[in-house]
Amino acid sequence: MEPKSPIIIVDSREQRPFRFAGAVTKALVTGDYSVVGLEQSISIERKGLGDLLGCIGQGRERFERELQRQSAMPYPALVVEASLAEVLRGTRHTSAHPSSILGLLVNWSWKYKVGIWFCGNRDLAQMVTERLLIKAAQYATQDQQGGLDMPRTT
Repeated sequence: MEPKSPIIIVDSREQRPFRFAGAVTKALVTGDYSVVGLEQSISIERKGLGDLLGCIGQGRERFERELQRQSAMPYPALVVEASLAEVLRGTRHTSAHPSSILGLLVNWSWKYKVGIWFCGNRDLAQMVTERLLIKAAQYATQDQQGGLDMPRTT
């Protein structure tokens, strides 16, 4: 029997939401995307290039609070609609030096245990987001049923 596809949740405050078949829209406490029934386990935050670079500058404290909330979940991710090279070249969006940007991204990844996915463009970011949500839902469901297959860091 084919496993049932998870129902994706799109946060109602998402500015430029991805479109997923059968998705529902509702307010999420953390992140922009999750899965129905697994909102406390799965959180994906989506960022465009300018938005991410804004989080490195003026929006940093607010964004780090978001990452802190995500870090309490077993399946957090940050999906970026740009390549790492584009982020590091982001001089029109921020005055931060590329090595400072890279250092901060590495820090966020380790400190908050949030996987950062640089997708290069919006279409690929949507595809990666959907795949991450589906796989996280499979693992989270196994976790709930006591059949943990995935190594965890805590």
